Amino acid sequence: MEFADDLDDEGDSGKSIEKDKGGEQLLSLKNNPQAQETVRGRVVGIVKREWRPTVAMVQEDDTKGSFHLAVPVNENIPKIRISCSNVDEIIGNRIVVVIDKWAIHSQYPDGHIISKLGKAGEVNTEIDTLLIEHGIAASQQDLAFPQVVMDDLPKSWDAVAEKDRRDIRDRVVFSIDPIGSQDIDDALSIEKTKTGYELGVHIADASYFVKPGNKIDEEAKKRTSTIYLPDRRFNMIPELLSEQLCSLRGGKDRYAVSVLWNLDNKYQVKDIWFGRTLINSKCEMSYEFAQSLLDENEAYQKELMNNSDSAKDTTLQYITVANVSKDMVSVLKSRVEMLTALMRHFRGIRLNNGGLQLESVEVKFKYKQNQIYEIEPKKKLEIHSVIEEAMIMANVAVAERIFQHFNKTSLLRSHGFPTQERFDTLKLMAESVGIGIDTESNLKLAGSLARAEKIARDKLHDGSVAKLLKSITVLAMQEAKYVCSGNDQQFVSGNKGGDASTTAGGG
Repeated sequence: MEFADDLDDEGDSGKSIEKDKGGEQLLSLKNNPQAQETVRGRVVGIVKREWRPTVAMVQEDDTKGSFHLAVPVNENIPKIRISCSNVDEIIGNRIVVVIDKWAIHSQYPDGHIISKLGKAGEVNTEIDTLLIEHGIAASQQDLAFPQVVMDDLPKSWDAVAEKDRRDIRDRVVFSIDPIGSQDIDDALSIEKTKTGYELGVHIADASYFVKPGNKIDEEAKKRTSTIYLPDRRFNMIPELLSEQLCSLRGGKDRYAVSVLWNLDNKYQVKDIWFGRTLINSKCEMSYEFAQSLLDENEAYQKELMNNSDSAKDTTLQYITVANVSKDMVSVLKSRVEMLTALMRHFRGIRLNNGGLQLESVEVKFKYKQNQIYEIEPKKKLEIHSVIEEAMIMANVAVAERIFQHFNKTSLLRSHGFPTQERFDTLKLMAESVGIGIDTESNLKLAGSLARAEKIARDKLHDGSVAKLLKSITVLAMQEAKYVCSGNDQQFVSGNKGGDASTTAGGG
């Protein structure tokens, strides 16, 4: 292929038409380095249409005859005319439809049915709908791991000490996760030393099993991420790894990659160690159990540890704390208290530097016979913030170390500051109750939200106003993006409000 003459009839010399050898114009696309880093182009032809499957339902007032209108769940796609002689069998069901053609004179495109998913509103039907609409899979069954991947898994394995892996099984390592977690991918440790403290964040070392180019790696590349839903998940790597061999289970020797901070008694960082480790978690805790240690709620701790029926019925629910003695509970309590005090300190520093303390309401679903019967907001506990802060610290520390050694080629995750237009709704909402919001920088925005919280509490006597403003602020934020440090001039390394973080897991 070759580029045709530049199109500068509109003064846009950055545009050009690409031609094939027959001279047919295909598309116009050329990067103009002077166009403020914007790639500009003009579509001049369509080589091939790629109609993808879409989930729809038959319009219920259109049940006569053999041609019917299917209404896609995606509102950006028009109604699709389909042919179906037994329409009564699909009324009220979600169906998968593909567009075949769209005649220039027709109001609707023509298409055909691929399959019927099931009754609208049923959990499995709606999950299949999500998978198809987001281009993940044609069904839940398609997300089962192929046999060639399963054959690549180890038949048996035990963690053993290695020359290049630091053995820290003597540390009191513990994990804190949501109730029922099986894939425990991070754990923590904190020790009192002669000169201060040693803080550790430990991430499951999946790279020991997932080698570049092996079948597990190739399948993980296709999936890119584990997909979490309220009552199930679809793993990026097989359950043998994610829930067993890689999972940092209590009482099991496991491989990890760790960050260890050496701090003095005033929480000043003296040095940081990064490396591969061999650990042994002393306990798998739920957030609720860890919070009960902070709150000194001994009755609830006993209820959980005894696996009583009443514990299963509480709103906090039940999680096994296996083989934990009273002495170990005391040890864990002191560790959780030390960790909380430390994270309060570092959280304060981060917020003072412009870090945003935002919140959005998370909900949990309760099921009976595969149907949702209740939705309730999740209770926010201080221990949630403690774990979040520890993971931010680890991510920022690793990002800084990577950037220090590979400052032109670091692949890092960056949270860019949103454009001012995205704050319009926030400002209008705040002004309606007499609160001003300054969005010029993270630091000013954080200060405005703090003042808004105080005004809402002291003058309006309505704490929900501040929560609403913080929730709207979350919606205004840009999603994190992965950047190469050598190509992104706006990337700033360092813990200035926690803006830089690595691709490492955790949190």
